Amino acid sequence: MFQPFAIDFGGEYSGDATHGLGMVYNLAAMGKVREQKKKRIKDFADLQDLGSVILLTVSLVVSLVYLRVGLARVFYPYVLDLVEEGIVMQAWRVAQGLPVFIPPNAEFVPQVYMPLFTWLGGLLMRLTGFGFWPLRLISFLSVVGTAVLIFYIGWRESGSRTAAFVGSGLFLGGYRLVGGWYDLARVDALFTFLSLAGLVLLVYGMRRKSGIQSYAEATQRGIEIWIVLGAVLLGFAFLTKQNGLLLAVVAGFYFFTAEIVEDAKKKKRSVLPLFIRVFVLFIVPFVLLAAVPVLVLQQASGGWFSYYVVTIAYASPLDLGRLRNIFVWELGAGMGVLVVGTAILVVERLSGFFRRLEIRDWRLQSMNPQSLISNNPWLMFVGTAVFISVAGRSTVGGNLNNMLIGYAFLCLVPAISWGYLSKITQIKEIKKKSGGWFGFAHHKPAKSVDKSYWKIVWGVAILIQFGLVTFPLNGGLPQQFLPTAEMRDAGDALLARVEAEPGEVWLLMHPSVAVRAGKRPYAHLQTLWHARQRGAEPLPADLVTLIEQRWFTQIISDESDFFETEPAFLELLLTHYEVSETLPSKQSPPTLNEPVIRPLTIYIPRK
Repeated sequence: MFQPFAIDFGGEYSGDATHGLGMVYNLAAMGKVREQKKKRIKDFADLQDLGSVILLTVSLVVSLVYLRVGLARVFYPYVLDLVEEGIVMQAWRVAQGLPVFIPPNAEFVPQVYMPLFTWLGGLLMRLTGFGFWPLRLISFLSVVGTAVLIFYIGWRESGSRTAAFVGSGLFLGGYRLVGGWYDLARVDALFTFLSLAGLVLLVYGMRRKSGIQSYAEATQRGIEIWIVLGAVLLGFAFLTKQNGLLLAVVAGFYFFTAEIVEDAKKKKRSVLPLFIRVFVLFIVPFVLLAAVPVLVLQQASGGWFSYYVVTIAYASPLDLGRLRNIFVWELGAGMGVLVVGTAILVVERLSGFFRRLEIRDWRLQSMNPQSLISNNPWLMFVGTAVFISVAGRSTVGGNLNNMLIGYAFLCLVPAISWGYLSKITQIKEIKKKSGGWFGFAHHKPAKSVDKSYWKIVWGVAILIQFGLVTFPLNGGLPQQFLPTAEMRDAGDALLARVEAEPGEVWLLMHPSVAVRAGKRPYAHLQTLWHARQRGAEPLPADLVTLIEQRWFTQIISDESDFFETEPAFLELLLTHYEVSETLPSKQSPPTLNEPVIRPLTIYIPRK
């Protein structure tokens, strides 16, 4: 028969007196069980502390390793990547006050990227003089800034400094996975930093607005400034690399849906004020910053600006055969844990949304599709960044630099997953404590995994990702990242040789050496080949004239694929020049990034 009982919160049991002796025994047994449980909890806590120490130590070590490698690369005086030459020569023209977006000619051909990076590099070179290091320093500081932003976002999303620091460590340690493109004189690091910084201001500006029910006009104005500055930084990202336009469109879509959710909370039904806010706070600042410089450059260049940054930049066809390599080796074998973690989070959020949809309770705000987007902005931005990376990498000529932004955003996943799992655990604990009759807990424990277990699984997964970062499975990645003393000596020897040559010297892939030798630089052949629709268009008339007149006393070629071996150029060269000698390795510094090139053959005029 059911025996009613009462619970005294002082710890005594009241009920049938005949249960007294049994209750004393049960209390002793229960005390022993509690001690065993406390011991298990302590063991788990000790294991978690050890895991945290291991993760923090690994993160710190890989971060310091990269910082050391990065600084060494920044101040190496010679080229590390074949495209660096074209970038540094464009920045040098900015420093000299010369026009950049001009028709292809014998002296200079611009790159296909947006102009902000080379403009900043040119301003620096006005102060420092010619060199790679000012542009590489911009990239290096952008990488460090991105790591700081990853930490900040991770801390805001998870509340755990450990999870946040792990994300930063994975990013800094992952320079191998993207081929060592972090600190090069190229646009990608700055583009990633500006994109992430703009999104931080936009997302957390909206979060501040959402978290304040009633606020003063000054607070409202401060929040609006955050959003405007976010749009401005996204505009700068677009002026760094064309892909910033897609990211800005997605950011604008997020802002619009977040505003819809805010209006729904305040029971506002008018759509017009919402459109006006989005237009004034986001669209206008972005368009002013992005469109006005583009229109000015287009007008000033006589249309050549769009020829380079649109026509040539997007002329490279898609190579669908690359997709297998991207998904298997670069995303799978290299970033697999982060990619799987992202997929799990996305599937869980969507499945949760559809489960609530089946309830058909439209009073649940979380059922609203707009709220699904508003509550998960970083997952949406991670997906966008990965799409940008895959799209750029899958074109003919698309290199590993395209993977940088996707990998940076994927490094947010450890903290996002930690925050999500922590919230789920808290909800389960609350439900467990509030269950049972009259608010008392059931005697039968809930079937749920102890929160300690998921933390261990999470930590093991992150350690596996650190392993993939430190010991990449992709054999196609560069094996060396630190410039050697032999490379520097070879560069010095080549420089001395060019300085000693009395006539004009055209270094087909190394115009920077001519500048440092005090000679007149000529067009970077790889950039010229690209501007000629990958060698399909004719060579510039003034360059053909110089070769036919045997203007150069020496032409130094790297004999690289596509560029120096392009049939039209090679036929012209061999008609008027002949091979004189092959440079020894002691006068031929190689690049480190793929494809590796080095000065090889000296051509002299035919007699």
